[in-house]
Amino acid sequence: MAELIKKININNSYTCVLEKVHAFPTDARSSAFKFGTNYGVWMGILESNNIEYELVMPRKWQKDFNLPKIKKERKQELKTIAKCFYEKATLYTADAICMAVWRRASEK
Repeated sequence: MAELIKKININNSYTCVLEKVHAFPTDARSSAFKFGTNYGVWMGILESNNIEYELVMPRKWQKDFNLPKIKKERKQELKTIAKCFYEKATLYTADAICMAVWRRASEK
């Protein structure tokens, strides 16, 4: 992944958006540890490549999309929105695509 980031033209200005998340008390310790490790790895990749990032709560970036409250419906709606910007969007990639769209729109 770091090599992919290095291929980006570094003359451009980037700000990455990471969802500010946390483990829930109901998460198993092992799962919470893996989740936190992955989160930290992404921060490390960005920091080591001097890429600015901001941490954004899900509630903040999702509110502009006017999403349903029910999680399954919300995820489907995000996928539908993401497909408008990237045809191959999936349930797994929709949040990231929509966060990027939200960030770009909030710059203006």
